[in-house]
Formats: sequence, C-alpha cells, structure tokens
Amino acid sequence: MAHQVPLGAHPRPLGLGTLRPLPRLDPRAAAPHGADDPRDAPVRRPHRPRAHRGPRGPRRLPLRDPGHGQRRPRDPRHAWTGPRIVNGIQVMGGYLGNLLGGGVTLIIYGVAGWTPAILFLAVITALPLITLALYREPARDAGRVQPTLGQAFRALGNVLKQPGAPTWALAVSPLSLCGITVLSSLISAALVDAGWNETEIGTLNGVIIGVAGIAGGLIGGVLIRRFGRSRTLAVTGSSMLVATVPFILIAFGGAPFAGTALAIGLVMFAYTALSTVMLTVSMDYARPATAGTDFTLIVSIAQLASFLASALSLVAAEHLGYTGVAWFSIVLTGAALLLGLRHLRVHAAFLATRA
Repeated sequence: MAHQVPLGAHPRPLGLGTLRPLPRLDPRAAAPHGADDPRDAPVRRPHRPRAHRGPRGPRRLPLRDPGHGQRRPRDPRHAWTGPRIVNGIQVMGGYLGNLLGGGVTLIIYGVAGWTPAILFLAVITALPLITLALYREPARDAGRVQPTLGQAFRALGNVLKQPGAPTWALAVSPLSLCGITVLSSLISAALVDAGWNETEIGTLNGVIIGVAGIAGGLIGGVLIRRFGRSRTLAVTGSSMLVATVPFILIAFGGAPFAGTALAIGLVMFAYTALSTVMLTVSMDYARPATAGTDFTLIVSIAQLASFLASALSLVAAEHLGYTGVAWFSIVLTGAALLLGLRHLRVHAAFLATRA
C-alpha cells in the first residue's frame, strides 16, 4: 500500500533500519494552500512524523533530523523548569527575603519593638534550614567528567574568552545593576530627609519593593519563554526607563507616600523583570563542565561594581543632590539597554547554541 504523503512534499524512501523523519521537509512547502485546504491534512501513519497545520500556520515537525544540526524538542514536563523560569524564581526568592526580612521586620519593630522584630527575623532565617535538611542531592552522572579544582580555577581565566563574554560581564551586566543600585541607595536617605518614619520606609523598601520584585521576577521568566531574550530586554529596559522618570519627580520632589509607593513599585517591577534577562544571558555563558564557576564569576563582577556604585552615589549626592544622581542612574540603565540589545543581536548565533 502506498505511503500517504502531503501534496507538495518530496517523499524519500525509508531505510530498513530505524524510521527517520523527512529532514528537508518544510511544513510551509508542504502546505502552501492555506490552513483550511484539505490537502494540508496531517499524515495518519502512526510511526511517521506529521506536519501539522494550525490556525496560525504551520508548526515545526515533532522531531528533527539530528544530522541537520537540529535539537529534539524539550520535554513538555520541563517547560517551566528551564533557566528562564528558574532565573525568574531566583529573582522572586531574593525579593521575598527583602519583603520579610526588610519590610515586615521593620513594621514589627514599629509596632512592638526590637525584641519581637529580631525574633521574627531569627525564625524566617532558620526556615530555609528545613529545606536544606530534607534535600537530597541527585547522584552524579557517571558519564560526565567532573572538573578538578585546578580546572575550575583555570575556568576563571578563560570564561571571558567566549564570544561576547567580556562585553556582557564587564559592561552590560554591571551597568544594569549599577543603574538600579545608584537609584535605590538614595531612597532611604532622601525619604528620611523628607520626614518619613521607620514604618513608612519599611513598608516602602520591604513590602512595596518586595511585592513588585516578586511579580516582576515571575513575569520576566514568562516573557523570556514567550518572546525571547531580545524582546524581553527591550520591553523591560524601556519600561524601567519610563517608570524611573516619574519616580524621580515624585520621590525627590515632596515624596507623598501613595505616589512614591506606586512609582517605586513600577520601577522595581520593571527592573526585576529586566534582571531575569540579565541572569539568563549570564547563565548562557556558563559552560556545562564549569557552570557554577562561570556563572558566579560573571555575576560577581556586576555585584562588585554595584557595591562601588552604591558607595559613590551617596558621596556624589552631597555635591550634586539626590535628583542629579538619580538622573545619572537613568544614563546607566539606558547604556545597559542599548549595549545589551546590540550584544544579543551581534552574538545571537553563538548564544543560540548555548540557550
């Protein structure tokens, strides 16, 4: 019985061994007549890969020919555990700690004093120990070569030899983190000068920023999964720049609580979504054999730069004022956005092999 083949496709004989998909079959060529054309119906043979048509046009074949450099599709069970979503969860976790350890602790202090606040802080600090005690590290893959200590240290010297890695680690990532660090380091000092009390500052720095950060981290991971790194970087970076302008005008120009809280919430929501992109690309540069070393080095460079920026921002504020330094933070974020978009465009081919 003849094999059923969609019109427009070019059948090739099957070997006597393992059945293989049609490696050069383009679903668009196999279905040029529109989504409703009966000739676009899928092949009904149970062991042949099928070219599907949907309302938005052709989808990819369910299996690609490894000989043509295509990877097999990811297991759908892992769709929400990839680096994009995981980095979003990592960002969320950091701001959950900020919410509890910063905001809630200061609110408790304002209501009940230091003793209940410190006890609460001790309890939430001990909670992760339960997870650590119950965690069982999975067995190491016997086929995977584990790096020696010397190899791990040598990896520090050659991780930046990858295409685009120096620009990302030494410019894009530090500029992004320094932009928000310069801005956030001014907030508490400026609000104290504006007459805010501890409870109000704790609510803003802990609760408002914490909730916005948790939401932004989650949304950032979803956006990367749906639209990719470049588009997510463009949207989140631009949103942060736009949100920072009213925040500067409100927070350093009278600082009403409601307006300041709303403005900083929008800034931090956009930033945490942006930082998810930054961490995801940094993870792209982490090579499998020395992933922990590579990722830590790239992230640590940005962290060290942010510590220096935080210290210098308060010194600069004495001479330029809060507003002048805050406007400079926009310059840093804008530079990170432009360099980051260019970086992802220039090194797209390399990063696609590491994603």
